[in-house]
Amino acid sequence: MVRALEQLHEAHEGINGFRDVMKDSQRILRRFRREGREPIDPTLAETALRRTEAALALADVAAVDVSDDALITFKDQVRYPIRIFAQNLRFNLALTRLSNATLPDHVGDPKREELGRDCTRELGRLRVMLEAGSGWDKWTGWSAPENFRIHTPPPTLADLKPLRQLSER
Repeated sequence: MVRALEQLHEAHEGINGFRDVMKDSQRILRRFRREGREPIDPTLAETALRRTEAALALADVAAVDVSDDALITFKDQVRYPIRIFAQNLRFNLALTRLSNATLPDHVGDPKREELGRDCTRELGRLRVMLEAGSGWDKWTGWSAPENFRIHTPPPTLADLKPLRQLSER
């Protein structure tokens, strides 16, 4: 379990936490239609996702040894934060890939429509995870998207509609 949290900590290096990844996703969304956009390097987020997925695998192995009475705490305080961070990174990477595929030099890229669907799917998965929470009744609703601070809430699916239209061109 400790190794899983250490791996998650390593995943935050250079990219920081959930809030900063979501802020970056919001920044990408705002810049989408701006002229003169530059390509976005996905390397940092890809590395963070690999490390986060490794942390999740370690947590899954550790879960076998967690006692029944400690399992809800383990899921809430170890596994759930890793899962939502990984999904946040997947959404960020989907936006990054779509942003790069919609640059002027990529007009007619056959992947654009698929990448638009990827953004919608990854955001949908993130919102479902946040809405569902960790499963501990004590914290029901705590992570629901409508309870986020104003600066870092995940976008709504409606917020992606203009991106989907852009990706279908």
